[in-house]
Amino acid sequence: MKKFLLLLTVLSLVLTLVACWNQETSKRDDTLITIMDAALETAIRNALDKSTGPLTQHDAHQLKDLDAGALDIASLDGLEHFTNLLHLNLRGNVITDLRPLAALVDMRTLDVSRNPLAHEDLDMLRTMHQLEHLNIRETGITRLDVLASFPKLTYLNIHSNTRIETLAPVAHLIHLETLIARDVPVADDIIYLSSLTRLTRLNLRNTFTSDLTVLATLMEQGALRDRPEDGIFAEVDLRDNPVQWGRASTDDGYNLLKPYWNDIRDRAPITLPSLPDLERPVYINEFVSSNGEGLTDEDGSAEDWIELYNPNTTPYHLAGYYLSDDVNTPSKWRFPDHATIPPRGYLIVFASGKDRTTPGQPLHANFRIDAMGETLLLTDPDGETLIDRVTSVPVPRNMSFGRQPDGSSRFAYFPANATTAGASNNHATTWSMPRDFYPTEPPVGNLESFDRLFNDTHAKSFTVIISQSQWDALDAEMLAYHSQFNDWRTSVYARADLLYEDAYGQVLIEDIGFRSRGNTSRVRLQNDDGRLNLSHFKFSFDEDFDDPMFSKLRQRTAFELSALDLKFNRNRDATYVTEKFALDLFNDFEVMAAKTTLANVYVQIGDTKHYYGLYTAFEPIDALFIARRFEAEAQTGHLYKSLWQQFGPASLQPITDMRAIGIKDTRVHYRPAYDLKTNRSLRDHTELLALIHALDSLEGSALETYVRTHIEVDALLRLYAVGVLLGNVDDYRAMGNNYYLYHNPRTGKWQMIPFDYDHGLGQGWQGEPVFGNHTIGADILSWGRITEHFLGRDHYPHPLADKILAIPAFREQFLDYVEALLNPSNNLFTHARFEALYLSQRALYGDTVGSSMTALDFGPRNTVWYFSEKRADVQRQLQQLRP
Repeated sequence: MKKFLLLLTVLSLVLTLVACWNQETSKRDDTLITIMDAALETAIRNALDKSTGPLTQHDAHQLKDLDAGALDIASLDGLEHFTNLLHLNLRGNVITDLRPLAALVDMRTLDVSRNPLAHEDLDMLRTMHQLEHLNIRETGITRLDVLASFPKLTYLNIHSNTRIETLAPVAHLIHLETLIARDVPVADDIIYLSSLTRLTRLNLRNTFTSDLTVLATLMEQGALRDRPEDGIFAEVDLRDNPVQWGRASTDDGYNLLKPYWNDIRDRAPITLPSLPDLERPVYINEFVSSNGEGLTDEDGSAEDWIELYNPNTTPYHLAGYYLSDDVNTPSKWRFPDHATIPPRGYLIVFASGKDRTTPGQPLHANFRIDAMGETLLLTDPDGETLIDRVTSVPVPRNMSFGRQPDGSSRFAYFPANATTAGASNNHATTWSMPRDFYPTEPPVGNLESFDRLFNDTHAKSFTVIISQSQWDALDAEMLAYHSQFNDWRTSVYARADLLYEDAYGQVLIEDIGFRSRGNTSRVRLQNDDGRLNLSHFKFSFDEDFDDPMFSKLRQRTAFELSALDLKFNRNRDATYVTEKFALDLFNDFEVMAAKTTLANVYVQIGDTKHYYGLYTAFEPIDALFIARRFEAEAQTGHLYKSLWQQFGPASLQPITDMRAIGIKDTRVHYRPAYDLKTNRSLRDHTELLALIHALDSLEGSALETYVRTHIEVDALLRLYAVGVLLGNVDDYRAMGNNYYLYHNPRTGKWQMIPFDYDHGLGQGWQGEPVFGNHTIGADILSWGRITEHFLGRDHYPHPLADKILAIPAFREQFLDYVEALLNPSNNLFTHARFEALYLSQRALYGDTVGSSMTALDFGPRNTVWYFSEKRADVQRQLQQLRP
């Protein structure tokens, strides 16, 4: 009996302890947690499917995957409670502090790419010993020491971190299968890849890699090669590297990889280069032919100079070699016996005519270089075998001309403050080449990434570098066009260079097409007295200027674009972000729209540089826009730009003048309302005419069926819902203006794409007298018809809006979308969202805009009033429509 009572007592005690533990655990699980960043909280709530109510520790424990990319998140405070997270995407935000992540010790996948982490050393991530996938692309980091804490890492992306000090920590990642190191200065650090025998994917494009021995060894061991029996296919990119060749033709350069190269399914280049016709153990790397105030010799004289580069890992002895500026006399000046270039080093020879070879003193050749251009030769001691040759090139005073990267076949001009005598050219600032000259073929392909340009976390600038003669020629062309047509809208381009600069460095794009742009906003470039006028601009990266010399530029893109559109702040909107907010909102609400970013714009005319101001840069809506958003079989449809032009509004009413549909030709001042932008050789408008006819003739259920099968109606209703809240009246619903139509050949459906949203959000044109008070109070269903006012008509329908919103099912869907935009938990049409964008851009550009030609400082203007009044007005209407 006593044993039984004792057993009952122990059991009771255990149950009491368990109950207390459960109660304490429950209390802990009910603990409230606070997320400091509103955008991060919204992402968490979406992942938890919990739009309202407090967030608790219990909620935090449920979350294993979180996608919070591109939300302008600035703070991670509060995320430390989510210790069960396994997969976290924070790509493309404005995060600078990763310390809250230290608590997430079970993390498997982490993406913090495109965040400004330049001052972070990533040490706070050392607790993530289970990490398998890490993306730190374009973060500005300089050290990789933290990688020692990730023994299980299989994927690493360090793309475009150009200041990384060393790749040595990568050597410990023996399980690594993917390494993306494009645009990272790897160079000799490629040796640290030798232990990565599980690699199947490697991107070393533009990494200054010159010796491929390590890669050949890895491939010999089975890495970086297809294993189709295991479903593994390799990927290797080695483009844009100064791979070096010695004098042996079989055991160096690209030849090392040739036995394995065809075993790589995704490889670039497809075919490895062959040994050059001339084997060059030493290169003529850079020279100055008109030195006025640069490098001086031992006499204090600014003499011309020639730089030689030794790409080898051992010293190169030049005893008996010859240097010359005369192709008929290659042995003009002989190197002394003591002349040596250190490994991966440089040697300067002054082309002064002084002929000095004293040991321990600078070398001087017995000739000078003609500033108008002379061929330079480096010749073997036999006096006949040519080692290197640089063709006759005119070089402006105080500038140099050389290879970039060192030892490559690509040449560039370096301005006076960027010549690199005795040092590497790899990171030197380059300058525009003289017009009509290319030492090699004009550059084709793509220059820089789309994502780099449209990264809103860094300040950026464009400097148009144009000669006075090209500027004057463009102005004269505009004057002549205006004289003929009373219109400034010529499509002729001037030739210029473009210097792009951001946190990652500079990019020089030579020989772009440059002109002004705009519809009713286009003005002359300058007044008669030479005073410049603020203008919108267009850059063309594939313009050939009707010149066969530039024909290959038709294949060129930059930032993965064929052109770039830029608009100045014409409405003097002190926030500078109205149009960007509008198009971002369209994109975030699943309406296709152009990507945008802000950038300072300078124009250097001759030697004078002018700061025009802070512009909005737009992704053009063209064939590349379509290709980025549609699958291959859906990319070949007709794309129309639809504007109120010579034949009236693009309202989609029946066509009374067939010239309203066509292909714009500014040479004869022909501007159709529906301007075909793709498939121009077909000149077939049957599909568009069929759409217009159906919208005019069908009614009731027949119309509803047609709309569902021939129009992307969901996206269209979303577009209309966003438009009501933005309050821009210069659109299809009010004006029959400013949109594109794309016909998807795979689905047979039309899609409307909005553009030109610089009006709205309480500023710009109000649409008087049809609209007032910046559309606050305007009926969200009937909206307004500015076309009727301008054309003097009592009735002027816009059938793609009027008839669709008259169908009950579509009207209700439209109202659903308006409500979704107003729902605070969605953080879509809120002042907080607008303010976050405004403050982030003010932080980047606020110190500069006041001194521009625009001369307008950042300010919040009336945005609090607009968001408050517009939201309240539309909510009142929704309550009336849905009592």
